[in-house]
This record gives sequence, structure tokens and C-alpha cells, in this order.
Amino acid sequence: LVVMILHIMSMRDSHKKKSSIHNIKGEDNKKVEVMIHKLERFVRALHDTFQNLASSTVAQVWNGYVDVVEEYVLDEIEGMEIPKIRKDGKIFVNLASYRDSSLNATLHSLFSRAHEPNRLIIGIIQQICQSKCKTGVQVISPPEERPPRTKISDAPPDIDGVQQFCAIPKHFEMCQNQLRILYVNETEALGPVFARYLASKLWFGEQYYMQIDAHVEMADDWDLKIINELERLPGNPLISAYPPQIPSNGDRSWQTKPSAKLCSAIFSQSPVEHHILRVNAISPPAYSKTSFRKRRIPFVAAGFFAVHATFLHLMPYDPFTPWLFMGEEIALSARFFTHGFDAYAPSTNILTHAYRPGRLGLPKFWETTARVFANRQGFNSQLTSFIIPRIKFIVGYPDAKHNIPTQHDVFVHLHEPRNYGLGHSRSLDEFLTLANIDFSSFTAKTPAWCIHGDDPPQ
Repeated sequence: LVVMILHIMSMRDSHKKKSSIHNIKGEDNKKVEVMIHKLERFVRALHDTFQNLASSTVAQVWNGYVDVVEEYVLDEIEGMEIPKIRKDGKIFVNLASYRDSSLNATLHSLFSRAHEPNRLIIGIIQQICQSKCKTGVQVISPPEERPPRTKISDAPPDIDGVQQFCAIPKHFEMCQNQLRILYVNETEALGPVFARYLASKLWFGEQYYMQIDAHVEMADDWDLKIINELERLPGNPLISAYPPQIPSNGDRSWQTKPSAKLCSAIFSQSPVEHHILRVNAISPPAYSKTSFRKRRIPFVAAGFFAVHATFLHLMPYDPFTPWLFMGEEIALSARFFTHGFDAYAPSTNILTHAYRPGRLGLPKFWETTARVFANRQGFNSQLTSFIIPRIKFIVGYPDAKHNIPTQHDVFVHLHEPRNYGLGHSRSLDEFLTLANIDFSSFTAKTPAWCIHGDDPPQ
């Protein structure tokens, strides 16, 4: 079966690389094609810029990134009119995949487990390696050996999970009409936050919005469950959770069990995470049978949230957060709250997630970053150190400042052309009180109201 694809060909990494979208039908077809073309130009310009900056300093790489964003994004992409939201009952799924062998299974689960598969629109950022591929860091020593011995090996080209899914005849119409796909070379991958920014630009007015990882298994009728919960909850709700691990034995009893709650956070002690707040979950105790209001939570998980798409008109994704891994969730939590959205745990698990141990040697984007920038191990951590003050400033760290002289400081364009920071419906202090976070002592205590299913403080 030949999948109908619009091909845009370019030369990168000394080989021909495909960046494509699947054709979709309907009134938004042309708009989506135009957006894909703009994103393609943006990614290609970043690629060319980074080739010229391969041996440059962190500040020079950041300046180059900002120059490209200002030329290709601020007017051409961010300057476009935001699509109007239709009351069409459709769910847009933001799905960023980095060299993920589970993408095919995730797509199959999304459609096969949905109550109404026709309501789905999937925006996929497919980041794959097509030549000169490597594994991730593989642990080759016994578990008890410390420090462990590791290696990185040559690897075959990645299997394209989209092509796997679309090669099945019964998936042809889905692939024709319900997939919007941007292909990105592995060497152009700048982390999950950046990829989700790209995917958010493939949304064109669908009523509901869900963000997930590319290695999940969905519950039966998951789409109906999400819509029912969002329509029954008061105010401006969103639902979010850390999903449980995908069972190895195929057991699906998890889908009737109550979700864990994102009640707590800790200041990371890892030197490469810069004391950023990391969100934690608590297991479902007696709160599981309380009302919807009693399932309020202070935090939002990047690997799963669902919300009315109105949030995109208020708090667009930030294009100035490349190379980041940690910090995404605390920024999401603060931004959603201050824009007037209330987070809730789902009444039951909506999906499960493959939590994969590092010993498997799966590739990581920061390993790609090292290879792109002259094989400098740890270069992604240096970039993170440079950029993380942007996140820390948004969420209220008193020490959030930028001391490195540079053409573009890390707070560039924080509030224009759109607001990539906090909202004005509620204050940051109110959020910090809700979440029990104290920056004066750098402590974060689990709120008792969240543990016990009480009302949050007003």
C-alpha cells in the first residue's frame, strides 16, 4: 500500500532526508501544508546554522538559535492568526517521537481503543535517524559493577513507526485524513520541549487537546472518558497524571483503577538539573471515591494532559526552550494555574506508559547534541545551564538571572510577540501557596489538601 505523502526533499548530513506530511482532506488542508512548509524551513535553517557553529561556545550557539527563530518563527509562524476553536468534538493529540520503536504501537492503541476513532487528529513530530545511526549509551557490565562499563555502538536506520502503521490497509483512511506529520532528522532534534512546540503548530482548531509520549497504551474508550471528564468538571479544567507502567503480561485491569495524583514536587539535587523542581505523584488512597473537585492537584505532567484547546489562545508553547528536559512540568503547572486553569487527576487511568531503564541503551537526544557539536560530551548539559534560568524566572526562583554576556539574553521575547510566561488570572504567589513551595528556604512540601482530597486553599 502506497501512503500518499507530500515530499519535501533536502540535503542534510550528506544524505537525502525526507521531511513530509501526510495529505489531509478538508478546509484546513492548505493551512496545514503551509504551516508544515514553514516549520520545515525553520528546522532546515537551524540545521545549517548549527553546522556552522559546531565548534562554537554555548553563547554563540544560543545566539545562532535566536537569530533563526527571529527570522523564521516570530513573524512567519508566531505571527499567524491563531485558529478559531470549533465545537467539533475532535481531539488533537500532540505526539513527539524521538527514535521511538513504540510509535507504531502507540498509534494503533490511540485509534483502536478510541470510542470514536474518527474524532482524532494526531500531530506527529517524527524524529528519526536514517543513516550513520548510533545506539544510546549501553551498559555492558554486570549490575553489581561500579562504575558501570558502557559503550555506544553503530545501529541500523530507525524503523519508521508512521510507515509501519500506515502500511496496514485498514489504516489507510486514518493516515490520509487524520495524521499531520513533520519528519525531523535525528541531528535536528532539540529535546522534547522543542518537539512539542513544533507539534503544537499542527493544531488547527480542534475542540480538545491532549499531549502524550510516543510509548503509551490507551484505555478502552479513552477519548470518551477524557471528554466526559472535561465537560463535567467546573471552571477551566485539565486532567493530568503520571500513567502507571505498561504491564508486561497484558493485564488491562489498570484502566478501571483510580489515577495517581500529582501532589508533590522536590528540588532536584542533580548537578545537571540546577535545583529545578521535579513533580512527583502519590498513589491513590481513599480519595478515589470523592467528588471531581476533591481530585484537584497542583501540578501538570508533560507526558499526559488533556484540556479544552482554548488554552492555546492564552498560553502558546514557548519557542525559546530548546535542549531542555527538566523544567517543562513546573513551568506548565505555573502557567496553567496563572492563566486560570485548574488541574485534576483523572477518575481512572486513561493510559499506561513504558518507563524504560537506562541500561537498555535507547538513544537520547542529548547524545545527538554531543555529536552535532563536535562530539563534545555534556554539551547539552551546558546548553541547559545556559537556558534553564528562563524557566526558573517564569516560576519564581529568586536567583533566576543570566550572567553570561551574550547578544541575546535568555529572557529574550518572553512576552512578545506572544506571552510565553505567566497569565494574569491568578498570581504566581497563589500558585506557590497552592503547591506548598517556599523559595526562601528552597523547600517543597506535599500539600495536605491534595493528599487527603480536601479543597485547596482559596
